[in-house]
Amino acid sequence: MLIQLQGEKRQTQASTVMDLLKELNLLPSQVAVEHNGSVVFRHELASTRLKENDRIEIVRVAAGG
Repeated sequence: MLIQLQGEKRQTQASTVMDLLKELNLLPSQVAVEHNGSVVFRHELASTRLKENDRIEIVRVAAGG
C-alpha cells in the first residue's frame, strides 16, 4: 500500500503503525508518531491500522539537558 511518510510517498507492507515502526527498525520507546494529524499513544501503536494514503509523521525522541 502507498502511504505518506514524513511528507513523501512510500510503499509499505505494514498493516499497523507498529508494523511500520518494525519495518523502519525504530523502537516505539524512542519515537513519537502522528497518524493523519493525531498523536498515536504507545499503547495504540499495534491497534492503529494503516490505510492507503494515510499520513504518518515520526519524530525521534532525544533526551538531553
